[in-house]
Amino acid sequence: MKFIRLFFMCLSVTFSTFFASAQGSDERVLVESRYQALKTKVPGDAKLFFERMESCHHLSGEEVYDQDRKTEIESLLAKDKCEKLVSDEIKLLKKYKRNSSFKEALSKSRILFQ
Repeated sequence: MKFIRLFFMCLSVTFSTFFASAQGSDERVLVESRYQALKTKVPGDAKLFFERMESCHHLSGEEVYDQDRKTEIESLLAKDKCEKLVSDEIKLLKKYKRNSSFKEALSKSRILFQ
C-alpha cells in the first residue's frame, strides 16, 4: 500500500513538473513571436541593436573547447561590440522613449535573453 501511494505521489510530481515546463515553453514561444513581430516595427539602428543583442547572447553560451574556438568567439564578441550593449541600450532608450514598439521589444528581449 505504501509503495502504491509513493508511486502515485511521484507520478503526480512528474506530471506537475512536465505541465509546468510545457506551460513555460508555450509562454516563451508567445514572447518570442511577439518580439520578432515588434522588431520589424522599430527603426534601423534599433533593429541592429537587437541583432547584436541576439548574437552576443548566443556567443556567450558557446563552448570554448580549444584556443582557436576561443579566439573566434572573442573576435565575434568584439565585432558585435558586446561590451557596449548596455551603454547603447541607454542611448536608444533616450532616443526612442516615445516609441512603444522599441520599448516593448526591449522588454521582451530581457525575458528571452536573461
